[in-house]
Amino acid sequence: MKRLRQLYLLAFCLLLAGSVSAVPKKVATPKTWVQAVSDYKAALNNSKSALPYQTEVVKARSEAKKISLDVTGVENVVLYTWGSEDGNDFDHAVWADARFVAKDGSTVWLNDINPLYKKSGWDGIDLLYDRNVNGNKVSINGKSYTHTIWAHAHGMMIIPLNKKFVRFESEVGLDDVSPSGTVIFKVLNCPGFSEIEKLKAQYPQEFADFASFSGSDITLLLTSEDAEIEKQAAKKAVSRLSKKDYFAAQIAVLDKVQDKRKQISGYLDIYNSARAIAKIQDQLNWLNVKAVEEAFVDMKRNKAFDAVQLQPKLDELKKLASGGFDDLYKGDKTAIDNAERALALKREILMANPLLDFDKIIVGRYKMNNARSVSAPSLGTQPNNWSNQSSASRGGFDAEIAELSNLRGDIKIRTIFKPDNGSSVPDLNLHWDADRILFTMADENRRWQVYEVGVDGQNLRRMTNSPEKDLEFFDATYLPNGKILTVNNIGYHGVPCVNGSDEVGNFCLYDPKTGDMRRLTFDQDANWGPTLMNNGRVMYTRWEYTDLTHYFSRIVMHMNPDGTEQKSLFGSGIYFPNSTFDIKPLPGHASKFIGVISGHHGVARSGRLFLFDPSIHRKSLDAMQELPYKDREIIPLVKDELVNGVWPQFLKPFPLDDNYFLVTAKLTPDALWGIYLVDTHDNLTLIAEYEGEGLIHAIPFKKQQMPPVIPDRIKPDSKEATVFIQDIYEGEGLPNVHR
Repeated sequence: MKRLRQLYLLAFCLLLAGSVSAVPKKVATPKTWVQAVSDYKAALNNSKSALPYQTEVVKARSEAKKISLDVTGVENVVLYTWGSEDGNDFDHAVWADARFVAKDGSTVWLNDINPLYKKSGWDGIDLLYDRNVNGNKVSINGKSYTHTIWAHAHGMMIIPLNKKFVRFESEVGLDDVSPSGTVIFKVLNCPGFSEIEKLKAQYPQEFADFASFSGSDITLLLTSEDAEIEKQAAKKAVSRLSKKDYFAAQIAVLDKVQDKRKQISGYLDIYNSARAIAKIQDQLNWLNVKAVEEAFVDMKRNKAFDAVQLQPKLDELKKLASGGFDDLYKGDKTAIDNAERALALKREILMANPLLDFDKIIVGRYKMNNARSVSAPSLGTQPNNWSNQSSASRGGFDAEIAELSNLRGDIKIRTIFKPDNGSSVPDLNLHWDADRILFTMADENRRWQVYEVGVDGQNLRRMTNSPEKDLEFFDATYLPNGKILTVNNIGYHGVPCVNGSDEVGNFCLYDPKTGDMRRLTFDQDANWGPTLMNNGRVMYTRWEYTDLTHYFSRIVMHMNPDGTEQKSLFGSGIYFPNSTFDIKPLPGHASKFIGVISGHHGVARSGRLFLFDPSIHRKSLDAMQELPYKDREIIPLVKDELVNGVWPQFLKPFPLDDNYFLVTAKLTPDALWGIYLVDTHDNLTLIAEYEGEGLIHAIPFKKQQMPPVIPDRIKPDSKEATVFIQDIYEGEGLPNVHR
C-alpha cells in the first residue's frame, strides 16, 4: 500500500508539472465500464509524438530488437516491460545500451539517469544495473552488453527527460538466462496512474474483477494504444467456459476489425459476458437437485423449518433444472435468467436451515488487488505446511475482523476491529459467551501477540506479555478456566529441513491476569491449532519430524489443558493424509471432528474437507468422509503435494451440527475466497463473497456451551515449573528436559 500511495503521489506531481501532454483536461463519466475504458484510452493515446510505442513479442534466445524513437518535447518517458500473455515467470527483460540523444548530438546513458520511479516484476528484486539476476554480464542471444538495465517483466521505469532530448535509442531483448520467456517492450509518455485511480473509483467492482482475473498489469490497460490486453482478457474469460464456440467465434470476427476503439469495446463486452456466465457456471457445477432434496428432507425434521412454504420452491427448482441451462453459453437471456433463478431457489431453500437462525457470523476480511489469484497465506494463514505464524508476513495487509448479518438477504457488513499497522488478524476465536474475540496481531515492535477485543469493537487489550523480547505468541484459544492456550517460539529452535529459518512453535499455558506461563509441549517440531473438545480436552495437530516420514506425519492429538495425557486421536503411523489442519469437534461428540487435509510442499494450509470419526477407527479410511463428495471413493494417495491442482480448496471449517458446516472455500483457480454452507448431502452453497476481497474463518455469532473445566494435575508451584519460568525470564536458555 505504501508503494501504491507513492505511485499516486507521483502521478499527481507529474500532472501538476504539466509533464504528460497526452492527459486530457477532463473526461466525462461514461455510462458503462466498457465506455469508460475506451474513452480514457482514446484520450491518453491522443499524442502527436511517436509515443506510445511497443515492440512485437520478443522471445528468449532471439536477437535483440533495435529501438529508435523521437522524444522531442517529452517531459518524462515511461519504459515498460510486459510479460505478454504466456504467463511465464522467467522473462528477464533487458534494456541494453539504452541512451538519450540531445539536439547537439550529445548522449546520456539510461543507466546514468535516476528514475522518478522504478520497479521490477520480481518481488524483492530491484532493477539490476550492468548485470543479470545471477550477477553476471548481460548477454542477449550470445551478444554481451556493457550498459544494461535488467527489468524483469512486469518492470517499469519513469525517466525524467525535461524536454532536453530528441531521440531514444536502445536494444531490447531477454537475457540468455531466460529459457523460454516472452516480453513486449513499451515506451510511453504517461504512466496512467491518475486515470487508473479514477476508473477504480467510478467502477470498483468491474475494476477489481478485471484487475484480479485478467492477469494483465492493470497499469497498462489505459496507456496501451491497441486492444491486446482486452483481447487476452476476453480469451482467458472464454477459456473458462465449458462450451466456448459462441464467444470464440465472436473473438475471431473482432480480430479482423481495423478500428481499434471498436476492438477495445468489443473485447471488453465479450470479457464481461463470458465472466458473468463463468460465475454462473461455477455455481451450477454445485447445483445437485438430489442433494438439495436430501437436505430438504433432513431439515424437515426440525420443527422450525418451514417446509410448507419451501416445497413449491423445491418443485420449481426441479423443473428448471430438468430443462438444462446449456443455452446460456450462447448468451441466451432466458437461459441465463433461468440459471440465476435456479441458483437463487437453491440458496433460499438451503439457507432456510434453522441452524442459521443466529443470522450473524464473525469473519476475517481481507481486501486486495489480486483477490482471485491469491492462496491462503494472503488471508493471514501460515505461509507453509511446516511453518508457524512466526514465518508469516507481519504487514502489508488491509485486514479487519467483521460481522456479517442478514445472511439470508442483502448481507450487511460491520467492522468490529481493524489494525492500524497493516497486520493480518489470524486465529479468530469467539468466546463461548459471544461477547469477545481472541486473535493474533503484530504489536508495535512487529512481534506477534495475542489480543482480545469486544464484539462491539471496544476494549481492545493485549493478552500476552513477556519480559523476553524475542518471545512471540499466536494461534491461541480460550480455556474454560479463564486462561489461554497459545503457541509460541519458546523452544528457540527451527525446522531442520530449512536450516532452522522457520521457527518451531510449541504450546504454552498462559494466564492473562497474572502473566504466569508454563510450557506444555517439548516437540522437535510444531504444534498447531489448539481447540477445545466437548469433554474439555484440547485437540491439536502435531508434526512428528522423525526420520524421512516427516512429509506425512502431521497427526491429530489430544491432551488435558494442563498438557498432561498427550495422546494420538487420529492418524498416527499412516501416510494419508499428510497433514490435517483447522480441526474442530462436532457438537455433542466426544471424538468426531472436521478438518482440512493438505500436503507438505505445494499448496499451503488449504485443501480437501474431511470428517473424521476416531470412534470407528484411528487409522482407517472407514473413519473418514470427504465433503462434499460423500459417495466418492477415497484414494489414500501417498504424495508430497497432496492437494496441488485440487478444487475446491477449503479453509477453517466450523460445524453447526453433524451435517452442516460453515467453511471458507475457493471453488476454482480464479474464484474468490468466500464463505459457504457445506453439508453431508453434497451441497455447497455460497453465503458471501466480495470482489477484491477474501473472507476467512466464519464463526457463528451466538453463545455456545462451554466445555467442562478439567482440573490441573500439575502443581503450579513445583520446583521444575519455577526453575523453568526463571530460566526464560533471565534469558539463560531452556532446560533440556525434552531429550
